[in-house]
Parts: sequence; C-alpha cells; structure tokens
Amino acid sequence: MTLEKGGASPLPLQSDEVTLAETAEETSEKTGKTGKKAERKTGRSETKATDEAGSADDAEEVVVNVDFDGLADRVTRVPIEADNYIGLQALDGQLLYAKADAVYYGRESEAGPVLRLFSFDDRQETTLVESFESIAVSQDGSTALVGVEGGFQLLEISSAATTPAKPVSTSGLEVDRVPAEEWAQIFDEVWRRFRDYFYVANMHGYDWQALREQYRPLLAHVAHRSDLNYVMSEMIAELNVSHAYVSGGDYEVPERPRARCWARVSSSTWPAGATSSPTSSPGRTASRPIVRR
Repeated sequence: MTLEKGGASPLPLQSDEVTLAETAEETSEKTGKTGKKAERKTGRSETKATDEAGSADDAEEVVVNVDFDGLADRVTRVPIEADNYIGLQALDGQLLYAKADAVYYGRESEAGPVLRLFSFDDRQETTLVESFESIAVSQDGSTALVGVEGGFQLLEISSAATTPAKPVSTSGLEVDRVPAEEWAQIFDEVWRRFRDYFYVANMHGYDWQALREQYRPLLAHVAHRSDLNYVMSEMIAELNVSHAYVSGGDYEVPERPRARCWARVSSSTWPAGATSSPTSSPGRTASRPIVRR
C-alpha cells in the first residue's frame, strides 16, 4: 500500500522490452569505472558516519504521512496465488507469512502451515519450512526461531533458501511448573480481561467482583484444564452475553489416529473405535479396530 499520493508503488510495472546481454568486456569496463566511484563514495560516507556518530540524539524524527483520500485505490496486490495466509510480517524488502490449511471446527487441519517468504526485489516466493508449529521473529527481522515437530530450528531468513536451518538443543532446559498455580493465574487474567474490556461498564448489572469470589474457590477442585474451562465458562455465563466462549488450552491428550481418506463409506454407519484405510476398490474404505479385542 502506498501511503502518500504520488508515492512510489512497492511493485511498479516491469518493462517487457528485450534487453541485450552485455559482453564480458563491457561488464568489466563498467565495473572498473563504478568501482572507483564507489570507493571514493564509500570513503566519504565512512568519514561522514564517523563525524555523525556522536550526534545520534540530534537525528531527525521519522515522520510518516498518510493521505487517507483515495487510500483504497493505492492498494497493491502481491503476485502470489490466492490461499489461506496467516501470520503476515513485513520485513526489509520481504514479506514473511504462512500458507495454512483450511480451518475446521472440532478437529485439526490435515496439514501443518508452510512458512514462505516473498521478495520485492525479484518478486519470487520461497518456501522456507514445509511444516511448522510456531515461530518467533527477531526484532531486526533477520532470524526466526521455528518450532517444528520434535524441537526447534534457528532460521536465517535472508539466506534461508540456501542455508539450512540449525537445530536448537533443548536438552539442558528445565521447566518448573505447577499446573494448579497456572490455572489460578489463567482464571484471574480472564476475570480481569472481562473487567477491563467488557463492552459496558456496568457488567450487565452484575457484581463482577462478587462473582469472582463466588467461583474462585472452585479452583481447589480443578484437576484438568477442561475443569478450569468449565469453571470459567460458568462464571462468564453469569453475565448473560452471547459470543463469550471458553475453549482450547493445554489438554495434554495423546495423539489419536485420524482418517486419511475422505472416500464414501459403503455402510450406513461407522463403527465406534475404528480407523479407516483406503482399499483397492474405488470409493471404498476398510475399517479396522483401534483397540485390541
């Protein structure tokens, strides 16, 4: 998006004219001439930088001007395929984002997100990580800590296409956690969030402080994250407001098999405690029990 009227587009039109390839001799001559100029220019730049090193506090503040009139007409489409993209981050001359699978209610997606990088210089899209679980980008946008199945990887974003990610060892890390204390903190933070950000200050006429004192003693009986979610949902339900849900959290449940084939099942019912696998017959699957009989 171009913020100011008359500003340069981040993706200007490219010329489709045919250009002649330069000979090695012409390239050498150009390089020699520009090299001397660059050397002289670099020397002046270094001297100037040295002189200005002590006056960093006097540097002018960067001012960003936004012309809201016609702003929507200055939106530029990035030349990539339409898909489900999440986690967009703007870096220096690049865009970092993830291509995600479709979202389903009640179950996980079929595939993990794919980490990709778009460069404004060559307008090319590069796949950095095929499947990942989490990501944290450094402040300067040069490095990313990527959580993958079984551990973490350190990724140099600028050279990620040619430099493999480095695995990060977590063998020496220890976490001293008491779930009951975590659950109490989660409960208090949820209560405070509603107190501070509920859409009306009178909390629908209910005493929100009294409701906290009423439900907080139940934390002593919480033995699982689902119990905590139940207590919080009951407290929030006292407000009689729609679209206030409680879900998710660290359930620590074991991996469960998932059906890998969406072929139509020939029978009218699907047996409980079974998994499916494709067969040689088109449009049919075979069911096998998960547990031993």
